[in-house]
This record gives sequence, structure tokens and C-alpha cells, in this order.
Amino acid sequence: MVLGALACYHLSLIQYSMVRASLHDGGSQDRGEAMDRTANGHTTRRPFLAGMIVVLIAVCLAPRPVVGCAFHTVLQRTVLDWFMDTSQAVLARPDMDSGATYVVVERLRGDAPSPRLNALVGTNDGYRLADNPDDAVLFVSDDGEQWIKAGYVESDLRPVLHTIIARSAKWSHGYDQDQLDLFSDLQVHPNPTIRILALGQIDRAPYALLRTIDLRFPVSDLRATLRSIAGVQYRPITVLLLGISGSAEARKDVHAYLGRSVDRDRAETLGAYATALIEMDEADGVAYLDSRFLADPRQPLNKLEHIVTAFAIHHDVGSIAVQDRIDTALRGFVASRPEGAVLVARQFGVRKNWSQAEMVEQLLKQRRIVRSDHLLPVAIYRAQARHAALSRSFPDRVE
Repeated sequence: MVLGALACYHLSLIQYSMVRASLHDGGSQDRGEAMDRTANGHTTRRPFLAGMIVVLIAVCLAPRPVVGCAFHTVLQRTVLDWFMDTSQAVLARPDMDSGATYVVVERLRGDAPSPRLNALVGTNDGYRLADNPDDAVLFVSDDGEQWIKAGYVESDLRPVLHTIIARSAKWSHGYDQDQLDLFSDLQVHPNPTIRILALGQIDRAPYALLRTIDLRFPVSDLRATLRSIAGVQYRPITVLLLGISGSAEARKDVHAYLGRSVDRDRAETLGAYATALIEMDEADGVAYLDSRFLADPRQPLNKLEHIVTAFAIHHDVGSIAVQDRIDTALRGFVASRPEGAVLVARQFGVRKNWSQAEMVEQLLKQRRIVRSDHLLPVAIYRAQARHAALSRSFPDRVE
């Protein structure tokens, strides 16, 4: 931890010097605002520049997010979410004597002493458990002391939990192929509850892995999920899977949504639909998004960030033709709206994709980024890109 902090501090000094150079070499038209002049003519640095190194250290020390589904919007954790993320888990049923409290009937994970579960059995769960003797309720804990009621477990779900336990020992810290295979197998499970739970876990897969899925959800089911109330929180992953399906029905739905979104101020699932379009139409899809959204000066930046996110995702996994068309679109975008560079810096930077560094470099040299809150993330992106280039050129000399 200490060595990591020192390494990051060393990196932050490199980045700070690069950011500072950005300001002096043309990073901001108002860069003089970072200086105050004393009565005797000497200059002192205001907190803006002095504080940059603190910001950069924070950026460096902050944990890097694992980029799974970029549009993950599950609003409520499911019983499988709880189970996947816990180290202690038990199944419980109502006490045979009182029926008012729970007792453990099976330990699934962990070695904590048998817990005393203080949760009371609700009326609905009580009736349901009485009618289904093989069902149970999942309780989870991180410390073996405080237990949380995570959700209802139907009898069909119990074998799934056992399979996860058996296979999870070999899983890496990130989402891997075996996890995708396991939950992909549940796409055709006869229990609809398990199919929707599987969809939630497939939603966790990074897009590069997701697009390799053996898709067995019928397109008609995916389209029905989009229209259902229960499917609201799964709309982004459902749209992505429709794009991966490449079906004529999916293409029609995606184009219709994007057409409607042009004149809307808000479009919550725009990024997922944009990603799906590029998946199906490749470079032509990029051209469509460029002409209808990025080239439209009426479009607000917060809306366009969804498009830039889709571009960043496909720049990592797409063909050379797709990458080239994305580069062209982004160059035109920031040429007409330099403030859009902050979107590029955010979305490409979080994926450690430094392909836009030259474009960003030119904007900084030309002093076309005026606002300091836009300048900082753009300058950090350029600094990180330079450091990555140094690391590739001198791997033994750059940490």
C-alpha cells in the first residue's frame, strides 16, 4: 500500500508537471488567473495550480473502476447480486415451533458460527414458504455478526447457488468467461424469475466479453422485456443484447429509438442504443450517430456524452474501419465544440484508451479549452497518455 502510494506520488509529479506545461504551453486562455502579483512585483501561485497536485494524487490513488457494462442501471439489488458479493451466506426457514422467526437450514458460504437471525417472518413470506417446503430465504453477512435478509430463494434457484459456489473458487477477481458461460446457460431456464436474474448477472460482463455471448434469449423475449415494467432496470443490457443479436427486428427498434431521441433533451438509454447501433451497422452506425447527434449544435453535452461513451466502447473492440470513423467523428466534434473534449477525456480515459491524445494535444496548444473545470480533466488525460507512452518506450524506467 505504501509502495503503491509512493509510486502514485511519483506519477502524480510527472502528471503535475505535464498539466502545468499544458497551462503554460497553451492549455488555457485564462491561465494567468492562476497567478497573483504581490506588491513588489513577485508572483505567487494561487490555490488552483497548487491544488492540482492534490487532485492528481487523489486521481492516482483512487481505485480504478472495473469497466463492466457501461450503462449498468440496476436500481435494486437482486438475491443473486447479494449472493455474488458476500463472503457469508445462509438459507433459512421459519422456526418450526414459533413460525415467527427464522432458523438456518443450510450454510452456503463462510465459516461464521451459526447465526441468530433476528428478522421476523413476514406474512407473505410465511404463507409462501409454508406452501413451498423446498424454498428458503437468503441471509448474507460480511462479518458473520450483522446479517441482512437478501431475498427469497425458490427451490429452482438453490441448485444455481450451489453451482456458483462450486465454480467461483477458480474465478478471477474480475468478470471472466466462466461466469458468462454459467449465466448464459440460464437464458433458457424454464423458470422466468431465474432468466431475469441471469440477465442481471450478464449485465455485469465487460462489453468485450459480452459481445461473445452465445445469445439464446429469443429476440421476441428481449423486445417484450423492454416494454415491461419489470424490465425497466434491465433496459440497457437488453438493448445491448438486441444489438448483438443483429436481427432485423432489433435494427428496426434501435433506429426508431435513435430517431426519436434526436429531438429529446433527455434519453437515459441513448448510450446503450448507440452502442447497439454500432454493433450492428459498424462504421455506418458511427456515421449516423455523428451526423444526427455530434454534428448537431443543438444537442446538450450531457446527452452527447452517451454517444461518446458508445464510441469509446467500440474503439476498444471495433474493426480498424470503425476506429477510423470514430476518430474522424470526434475530430469534427471537438473542432466545432472544443468543450466536448472533456467528454472524450472522461470516457476514453476511464478505459485507458489514449488514442485521442494527439487531438487533445492540439486543442491544448491552440488554447481552445477555456473553462478550468474542462481543462483539468483534459490535461490529466494528456498527462496519462504521455505517461503510458513513456511506459511502453521505457518499461524498466517508468513505474
